[in-house]
Amino acid sequence: MAQCKLCKRKRLLGNFPRRLDIPELRSMVSHWPWHRVQVCPQCLPQFDQQFAERVQHLAPQVVAEGGDVSEPVCLMCGTQDPDLAYIHSGRWVDPSGEPMAGRFSVCQKCRGTVIRGPVISSTEIHASPEFEKILQAMPQVQPSLVSNVDGWDIVEGQPQGAAEVLRNLPMEAAVSIAEAWWSVAPRCIADSPGITARAAMIHPEGQGKIGTHLVLAWRNFEAPETTEMDMWLYRLPQGYTIVRFDPRPA
Repeated sequence: MAQCKLCKRKRLLGNFPRRLDIPELRSMVSHWPWHRVQVCPQCLPQFDQQFAERVQHLAPQVVAEGGDVSEPVCLMCGTQDPDLAYIHSGRWVDPSGEPMAGRFSVCQKCRGTVIRGPVISSTEIHASPEFEKILQAMPQVQPSLVSNVDGWDIVEGQPQGAAEVLRNLPMEAAVSIAEAWWSVAPRCIADSPGITARAAMIHPEGQGKIGTHLVLAWRNFEAPETTEMDMWLYRLPQGYTIVRFDPRPA
């Protein structure tokens, strides 16, 4: 006997259409426990809308966990349809843009969307126009918030491990620096063993966290000693602040 998840209508013979669902107790587990439910045709529009809203709410946390999302669901808009052709994206991509880790799907409607909320599709980042979209979409933060959330004085200080801090940059300069960093892997990464990969993400990540800055990172995957090199970008009222870091073990 089939039963609709929403209205509880029952069908003695046959099944209702099946849809992916996310349990309400999602926050109590450390992964995204997909399961399928049956929804009657009358309730499908309501279910799909509610599902899309929940996916967009949970997507930042799921991406932060670093695992692959293999189900056919767009993490940008929450659309699910097994018959749609999805584009593969991810948090970490190789220099050609091929997803390597933290893979997820993007629907055709969202193709070309670089950022939606705190979720960034690294596959879609190619040059200056994409970085302009990201920097414009970044939250504008106050120095007090950076001090409270990230633990350093963005006006006069520098975070631990920083090699250089550039302050009060116009957007054009910030875009140019970000594009240059994204285009060429640091020598310490490019010359090391392993597979070179890069990522773009809003930090801090996690449930209830306030994203304050963009992180652009390079890493050598599958190497005996994994190294990462980061750049942080903040958007303040007076302009952009960029922090370059020394290489560190990942």
